[in-house]
Amino acid sequence: MRLLKSIILNLSLIGLIFTQVTFDVTYVSDADIGGFQFNITEGSIVSATGGDATAAGFTISASGTTVLGFSFTGGVIPAGEGTLLTLEVEGATESCITGLVLSDAAGAGLDAEVDCTSFATVVVVDGCTDQAACNYNADATDDDGSCTFAEVNFDCSGNCTVDTDCNGDCGGDAVVDGCDVCGGSGPEE
Repeated sequence: MRLLKSIILNLSLIGLIFTQVTFDVTYVSDADIGGFQFNITEGSIVSATGGDATAAGFTISASGTTVLGFSFTGGVIPAGEGTLLTLEVEGATESCITGLVLSDAAGAGLDAEVDCTSFATVVVVDGCTDQAACNYNADATDDDGSCTFAEVNFDCSGNCTVDTDCNGDCGGDAVVDGCDVCGGSGPEE
């Protein structure tokens, strides 16, 4: 009986050591994907195959904890959503992707947000993100320092937003004196 318990315990430990998990890496992208690289958080990669990367003719290299995919012929994974590839990982019960690097067809970087086994590209729109600015851009995701603001006492169109004085100066403090002169010093005494 003791021998049987020992064998069961050893088999259980071997099962823990050789645990494998298979999962799809999915994506949503507003741009064509020309290449990718990422790492995994746990385990060692056994294989990285299939999905839209294979369909696009990408060469996929996977070893240890890193996956690299690109095309020698300039092929791209078209903008859209789907399964990038399927990963088989050994020595883990769950693993996530991390350190994602994406490029477009020209090799320029693409920004993305990762959620364990999926990612979505983020289109960066430069512009003014300050809602109080005259040139606020509601679509901007990255403030490029271009914000402009109205002068004191004026709106963004240059209209005076306060009272004008007798000289017509917006927000001015000139008044008509006792001699009926705007900004004058009044009657001499």
